[in-house]
Amino acid sequence: MATTATALAREKRLLARSERRQATRARKKLEVADRRATQAAERHSAHHNEDVEAIQRRWEATAARHRLQDERRRLKREMECAWASESSVKLVLDFAYSQYMCERERDGVAWASESSVKLVLDFAYSQYMCERESASLCTQVVNSYAEVLKRCADRVGWRPVALALTNARPDSDIMRRIAAAGGSEGWPVPTRAEGFAAAVPILCSHTEVVCVLSPDADGPLLGPLQPGVYVIGGLCDYRRVRNASRREAERCGVACRRLPIRECLGAVSVEVLTVDQVAITLLEVANNGGDWEAALKAALPPRKLAALGSTASGSGTNSSDHTRNTSPSAAANWCACLAGRAYCLEGSKG
Repeated sequence: MATTATALAREKRLLARSERRQATRARKKLEVADRRATQAAERHSAHHNEDVEAIQRRWEATAARHRLQDERRRLKREMECAWASESSVKLVLDFAYSQYMCERERDGVAWASESSVKLVLDFAYSQYMCERESASLCTQVVNSYAEVLKRCADRVGWRPVALALTNARPDSDIMRRIAAAGGSEGWPVPTRAEGFAAAVPILCSHTEVVCVLSPDADGPLLGPLQPGVYVIGGLCDYRRVRNASRREAERCGVACRRLPIRECLGAVSVEVLTVDQVAITLLEVANNGGDWEAALKAALPPRKLAALGSTASGSGTNSSDHTRNTSPSAAANWCACLAGRAYCLEGSKG
């Protein structure tokens, strides 16, 4: 009897212990499940926040890209209307695109047709250039167009300068190179096979002041840049062909001026800029109120500015002294400039 009672008590204790163990295991399983659920919720929340931030960043990038595209389209329309006839401009303003244009765009089109600065790149100097120089000139022309759009799109209130190409025969070497580099077919840039003297009256709807830019001209351009047509000689010559663009201006009977490098940067050996540097300088001057020094410094690369500073300090001359510094250090600095990028509007060997 006692043995039976002892066995029953033992069984009860074993059963109770088993129930406690099962309850403990169940509780631990619930705790583990709760902990895993909490961790999963935290991971999901963090991932969701990252997704939201990533989506917001993509939206912002897309909006910025669309704003830039709209601004570039507006600038291209202004560049195109600068060469349009008065009747075409009136059609654009009154009928064709008025429902798609905001007031700022209409003002830009009207401004471009009346008071814009126009740049003509004249390719009449191919006989002076070798193959390497023609390739450099192609790069400068493409950079000129790209820099006009880029700088105006990045700065609020800037107006573009209009571009045109003259002596640009489709079968010429420079035009084939430009076409191979992306082409001017989609540019708002008219091309004419005639020289600038014959092409400007055709391109412009009204009489424009025409000025040929040449590093060999006697008088500089000073003060605010007046609306008109400024002709840049498409010449990249490492051997420095002198008076080429000046003779062309005299032959056509138009004014000839040089950039005021001596007056603004001192008597230095760098008096010849590349085509794209000249275009950037004129763009800067047209939008900064006539500050030529700031425009030249914005157009010149840092290595040339460093060479300008060292050459000017070593020459010991003031801005009224137009003699060229021929010291060995100045020659070395100028050769270093040309070694990095030997592009010249009417090149210079220094």
